[in-house]
Amino acid sequence: MIPLRRVMALLLAGLGLAGCSSLARQSRDALGLGPKNETVHRDIVYAHRGGKDLKLDLYIPNIAHPAPVAVWFHGGAWKYGTKDFNFHLRDLTQQGFAVATVQYRKVGQAPWPAALEDCETGFAWLRQNAARYGLNPDQMFLTGESAGGHLAALLAAKLGRSQIRAVCLLSAPTDLEALWKKYEGVNVTNSLFVEIFGQHQTRARAREASPVERARRTMPPVLMYHGDHDWIVPVAQSRALDHRLKELGVESRLVVISGQNHAFPLTAAQLAEVADFFRQRL
Repeated sequence: MIPLRRVMALLLAGLGLAGCSSLARQSRDALGLGPKNETVHRDIVYAHRGGKDLKLDLYIPNIAHPAPVAVWFHGGAWKYGTKDFNFHLRDLTQQGFAVATVQYRKVGQAPWPAALEDCETGFAWLRQNAARYGLNPDQMFLTGESAGGHLAALLAAKLGRSQIRAVCLLSAPTDLEALWKKYEGVNVTNSLFVEIFGQHQTRARAREASPVERARRTMPPVLMYHGDHDWIVPVAQSRALDHRLKELGVESRLVVISGQNHAFPLTAAQLAEVADFFRQRL
């Protein structure tokens, strides 16, 4: 069992480093140092929930034809972060893809499955408003890191290949029951699951909300990146989904990155690899 004090210290340190990365990205964009051959729309209201606006940001490459769209869901343990948080696929615009990052309600703001419902609503809004922004509604992709990857995988399982061309998941939890078992007795983690799913039948509800349980033969191709030193979401999580998808006959590719921990940024070569994976399915 991992000592609670160590879990808390490492978790907070990880969130702090991730926050620095997010702030660096926001600062670069605010200073006008981001890519020049794109159009940016910030804080577009896509829905109203609980008396509050839900917003998304949209980055569109200046190209002659309607752009394919990668929809990003941020990480942060379903509890932290903003739509700019660890926005690792931001520069896909340089590969000819529009990128949308969608705000969703987190733990403490609304009960599960509000976050998943918001992601689906944001995705539907983008398809419905594609012509207005020069997007191709028939070339949609899903991406996300950590908790956002979990949401992307669940949405891909629900909507299938008819609406989504492919998915890219970064350090994503895919078997929440296995995480429950791993951290059993470590209150910081299991109490989070109670916050998300409620006090009754928490473990069963976590299992039901797991991509390994929701995976279907109709899912689009999936590309996953995971660090082999990830102590928060073990690489076994991505291996479990990779195995399940292949059992179902769904195309799946898992890239295990040696020496990487949780929530790491992609290299330029890896970002190009994601773009190629998506491009081959246009």
